[in-house]
Amino acid sequence: MKIEAMRREATGSPASRRARRAGRAVATVYGRGRESISVEIDERTVEYALRSLGMNGVFELAIAGEKPLQAMFRTVSRNPVRGSIQNLEIYALVAGQTVNVFVPVLLEGVEAVQQGTVLHILQHVEITAEPQNIPAHFSIDVSQMEIGDTRSAGDLELAAGIELVTDPDETIVTVAAPTVQEEEEAEDGAEGADADA
Repeated sequence: MKIEAMRREATGSPASRRARRAGRAVATVYGRGRESISVEIDERTVEYALRSLGMNGVFELAIAGEKPLQAMFRTVSRNPVRGSIQNLEIYALVAGQTVNVFVPVLLEGVEAVQQGTVLHILQHVEITAEPQNIPAHFSIDVSQMEIGDTRSAGDLELAAGIELVTDPDETIVTVAAPTVQEEEEAEDGAEGADADA
């Protein structure tokens, strides 16, 4: 994906507000061995890129009058009321460079767990990898887990070129025994079903 940007001629809060009113997101571009610069990008383009690539996706950043570069989003700050983009940080990549990112961990087969409560404790894990090797997410199949079972960060299957930064012993998901209240609610539900029958 290609994202076009232009250097900002004026900086400061008034200039930033004018840019946002015009539908342009304000971004800082930085990276290893390069000077940080401030640019403006069409906000709709940024939103589309975030939906399509996520925070860890790599795109081509074409700053007017400069050589295109490979980059990725680092932070996105939004207006707490309107949800519009306030500021962006974009990281310019160097060939062969690895980066540290947080990748979401998804659970599969939760509905198949018949006993106990599935507790998703760790939502993201940190890894080091070259940008092209960063997965959109990791998945853990919990369908065969029973009460007392756990899956830790070290249980994730990592492709070649990916290094886990998160402590491998850190628990991602566990199946806990139901509480007394949950058991009573289950019994009440069963009794109600019997009465209706």
